[in-house]
Amino acid sequence: MGPDSEATVTPENLGLLSGGPIRVDPARNPFGAGGVESPFVYTKKLVSKDFENADAPGAYDAEEKALAGWVNSSAPPGFWWPVTPGVNTYNLQVAGAPGLSYTLGKTTPKNQYKYTADEANALTKGAKYFWSVTGNGATIVPPYPFLFMTLPQDKWLDEQHDTFQDKRDRGQLQRSDYTDYLLVCAQLLRVDNALSLCREMSQMDPQNPNIYRALTVGL
Repeated sequence: MGPDSEATVTPENLGLLSGGPIRVDPARNPFGAGGVESPFVYTKKLVSKDFENADAPGAYDAEEKALAGWVNSSAPPGFWWPVTPGVNTYNLQVAGAPGLSYTLGKTTPKNQYKYTADEANALTKGAKYFWSVTGNGATIVPPYPFLFMTLPQDKWLDEQHDTFQDKRDRGQLQRSDYTDYLLVCAQLLRVDNALSLCREMSQMDPQNPNIYRALTVGL
């Protein structure tokens, strides 16, 4: 056959179109591409016991109260927690992750505390810490982690937050944007930001009613 020759191809010439199997792709994941079934991939692998009593009366309210605190893990870090009736002084405890010798205890009448420059200098950039708050013997904020971010990590978070917020302001957010931003928050141990995203994501995914509860456990 020469360069100017023509050929005709009919369905009968194509084996797969002549009685062969037809590939059927699965429906696109509502929370992003890559076969990710849910944001659980960004947290620890969950087991069935993590879901026990997830829908018990008051379970959600109790978690909302326990996780109502907020930490800004930039330098110097700051902490905020809800005002608790009957509590006049709060005890803030910050401790290093296993293998990191560090503790800080502060008593304050206010429901917030920000590190001084000297206190922040005692922290290790990029290291993991746990913070908690008690008052009158009751737990107000249970111990949960934060990452004392380095400058590049802080800059990366700001960039990702601005991108996410800009899409929100322009009404262009896709569900995959939530998982992308959740991944950033999970890597940087921004538990508070991640939980806020989980609340929104659970509302968009009614087939996973326990997604907020499960991710709370995972974080």
